[in-house]
Amino acid sequence: MLKPMLILNDEIDLKQINYPQLASYKLDGLRLFVNKEILSRSLKLIPNKQVREKFNFLKEYSLAHNLIFDGEIYCKEIPFQMIVSMAMTDDYNAKSSIKAWDELCVKHNCKVTREQALEYLKFYCFDCIINFEFDTPFLARISNYILIEINFQSPFFVAVDHWSVFGPEDVENIFKNAIDNGYEGLVLKKAAGQYKCGRTTFNENLAYKVKLFVTLDGKIIGIEQASRVKFGVATTTNELGRSVTSKKKDDREFIEAASGFVVDYKGKEYIINLKMNEEEKKYIWTHQKEFIGKWVEYKCMTYGMKLNGLPRHGKSNESFETIRVREDK
Repeated sequence: MLKPMLILNDEIDLKQINYPQLASYKLDGLRLFVNKEILSRSLKLIPNKQVREKFNFLKEYSLAHNLIFDGEIYCKEIPFQMIVSMAMTDDYNAKSSIKAWDELCVKHNCKVTREQALEYLKFYCFDCIINFEFDTPFLARISNYILIEINFQSPFFVAVDHWSVFGPEDVENIFKNAIDNGYEGLVLKKAAGQYKCGRTTFNENLAYKVKLFVTLDGKIIGIEQASRVKFGVATTTNELGRSVTSKKKDDREFIEAASGFVVDYKGKEYIINLKMNEEEKKYIWTHQKEFIGKWVEYKCMTYGMKLNGLPRHGKSNESFETIRVREDK
């Protein structure tokens, strides 16, 4: 099944990777997967017509040459949330969209019009598959999109740079440059690696993310209750073939178990998902007084923190790891 290549989110030990690798800066943009249409990472058509019109040249080239572009629309000065808002709004000239954009500008302290934001966005290409030949080595695929960049001569198409790394020290040096220059981290890929449709694994040695993780302490001020889908509510399958349970409030019911600690982080509330077994989650829910007021030590990625001051995290807090609970900080 055709799917975008997704890189595992786990923290990695740089000493366990097989070198050499090709390193690139990790961007905080919106994924575009152009396969005869301008699609999101979930293979849905990008809703915004202005974004589709701007990058229509990618669609036309994909159709004419039977190829797939994989990359991100990105501008370092525009927050990720605003890029997403623009791309996922059907028509940003609608009155409701204008109001929503103004609110985002205030929230993220970013004084830019939607027209300016659209103009600033560029497509950063980090992969290109011709004639559905997914086994083509990555280094050859890089050559493909570099030649296309030369052919386009477009200010809105950028071929992502890569550097060869031969060990942990090389990775750490480039990683420092990435962080110092405002990027999220690094992406490492095997030069001879194929394009995998779906999520990579560590042992495949195809691709890795290198991100900034730190250990934080949060005071537990509440317990989040777990829920499950009600009996009889059918699961669905998304565009990537994954089974999905309903998240709608009316389709779920609470159970006697905890799903997370509500912590105080710099005066703001945040939920740390529990990486524990079911018995431990049940114990926490039925013995909440034992945990309220204690401190939880947890590991997460804080580089690129949300502008509201809360730690950055994955869709389901996969980048969080609860380390321990203790009486004091």
